[in-house]
Amino acid sequence: MSLAFDTSVAIQSAGRGVTARAVLLGLVLVCAEVAVITFSEPVARSSSMNVSHFPVGFFMWFVVVVLGLNPLLKWIYPGYMLSRSELLTVAAMGLIGAHIPGSGLLGFFLGVLAAPYYFASPENQWEALLHPTIPSWLAPLNERGAMQGFFEGLPSGSVPWSAWIMPLFWWMCLIGVLTFVLLCMAVMLRKQWVENERLVYPLISPVSDLIEDDDIGGILSGLMRNKLFWFGFVLGFGLLAWNFVWYFWDAWPRINFFGRKDLVFIDGFPAMTNRVNLYIIGFGYFANLDVLFSLWFFYLVYWAQNGIFNRIGLDLGPGTGAASAWENLGALFALVWWALWTARHHLRDVVRKAINTKYGVDDSGEMVSYRTAVFGVILGSGFCLLWLCMAGIEWYIGVLFLLALYGVCLGLAKVVCESGLLYLAWGVSPQTLVTNCLGSVSMAGGTITTLAFTEGLFFHGKGLFMSSLANSAKMGDLAGTDQRRLGKSMGLALLVGIPLCIYLSLGWGYEQGAYNFGGFPFRYGRDSVFARAVNMMQSPQGPASSRLIFFGVGVVGMTLLTVLRYRLPWWPLHPIGFAVGGSGRATKATWSIFIAWACKFLIVKIGGVTLYRRYRPLFTGLLSGYSLGVGVSFAVDVVWFMGRGHWIHLY
Repeated sequence: MSLAFDTSVAIQSAGRGVTARAVLLGLVLVCAEVAVITFSEPVARSSSMNVSHFPVGFFMWFVVVVLGLNPLLKWIYPGYMLSRSELLTVAAMGLIGAHIPGSGLLGFFLGVLAAPYYFASPENQWEALLHPTIPSWLAPLNERGAMQGFFEGLPSGSVPWSAWIMPLFWWMCLIGVLTFVLLCMAVMLRKQWVENERLVYPLISPVSDLIEDDDIGGILSGLMRNKLFWFGFVLGFGLLAWNFVWYFWDAWPRINFFGRKDLVFIDGFPAMTNRVNLYIIGFGYFANLDVLFSLWFFYLVYWAQNGIFNRIGLDLGPGTGAASAWENLGALFALVWWALWTARHHLRDVVRKAINTKYGVDDSGEMVSYRTAVFGVILGSGFCLLWLCMAGIEWYIGVLFLLALYGVCLGLAKVVCESGLLYLAWGVSPQTLVTNCLGSVSMAGGTITTLAFTEGLFFHGKGLFMSSLANSAKMGDLAGTDQRRLGKSMGLALLVGIPLCIYLSLGWGYEQGAYNFGGFPFRYGRDSVFARAVNMMQSPQGPASSRLIFFGVGVVGMTLLTVLRYRLPWWPLHPIGFAVGGSGRATKATWSIFIAWACKFLIVKIGGVTLYRRYRPLFTGLLSGYSLGVGVSFAVDVVWFMGRGHWIHLY
């Protein structure tokens, strides 16, 4: 009896959520995930832990906290156990922190920043074409072999910080202001998405289920008393643990989640991937059925379209993306326009509140006030435009680039919050959209070069921190905590995580040589952005009308599908499927999405919503066990297979 009472008191006393211990634990979690993710793929050559919008490198640590630390605290001294609100605070901080290293923000960015002087050669003409257009503060110079040491390693392993300090300072100013602008946008749209449109937020559902508490005494409570949860946990962890034996014994039969070979059914048509990702299946169960159905249906539509185009010889040119990529981008911008249009009344109230603080709209439950949000977007965008102009971009091109960047970030966040897609990126970047709209023939060399540098901020098309900011705002809403304090704690997570990631990445780079790193962020694409820039300088082109036509097709198609969905209640196709069905990352997840749809369809068909809710613990357990299995695989690689680890998780 006393145990139940103490637990209740602990929950009430910690009900605010953003407590000192929750923030401290959140910072510990951020440091742990930054260190592991930064080390895993490049150095240990183990799994890539943060390609997705809900990184497994975060979730595995959160599972340790919920299933390990909190029950231990409840057993030793119930008064110290973490409440639901505190756990959501930790999750919000950890989620945004996991998007910093590796395949998040800084992995690809640091490689791009170091590339222009190291990879320059007489053959590629970078010294003649690129170097004169690079301001001295924009990129670290290769003086005394500073960049050569980063890519090839130095005997001492010490970092020449003097070469990095100035460029990193100015780039961190841009990143910080851009992140704040995106936070302001998330605040302005939170109420519309959470309360008015009631988006599902499938990526948050397992977190919410995992920390539910039934107020019953005992060490384990809530979901952890459910047998289906532990069955899913054993299944997710066990399937990965089966392969651990293969690490040590080649004769052991391995479960190949990545598939044996992509399937080609018709000559000239794209290959269909047959890989299975338990992480995608687990989160897919929490998405709406019509969204899941539309995702794999439109994949088939784009597959047929691309195959027909291949057979008739329709080609938009190298390095520009397929026709479906431009259609997806057009559909995305149509989705953003519709989202802003449906939110027009709410946004009007936001602006009125910003102008007149006495206006009858309550913004006390937001991370920042509406006045701060509105003027933060305006002034922050002004700073970003000034920064880009100082770097060499012409002002009107800078305006178009920021609008394109904001559009992609907003659309990406909306799609992730509504569909729960883990792996989502568009084949056409904001930079490519701008250059194809205006044509490189009208651009100065400094504009082309600076746009190439900004590609480093958009690696994997994850939209900086926008999706994690939107999901973290939802966590704060679920926690019922002080959103202002939650916003500050998330900012603190970035202030701690970014310097730590830079320190570790540069330290290991100069110690081992970033050229020897495994995985994508440092090894691939870091110099290709500048190769494309030089190509645009040498062979300038006008506006790409053929690509813009397909962009327009995407706008028209998305508009038509949206109208049909809102006018016809029986219409089965969700417009989101049209916006993402042809994107490269989503196509690799299609088979897993189909499995998730089939499982949920059968469960709902047999037992309705009641049976669906009964089986939620099974999929939450599957995700928990799988993420912990990825973490154990990393530990095994570090201990026994350092530098030759096993890539068991990507997408």
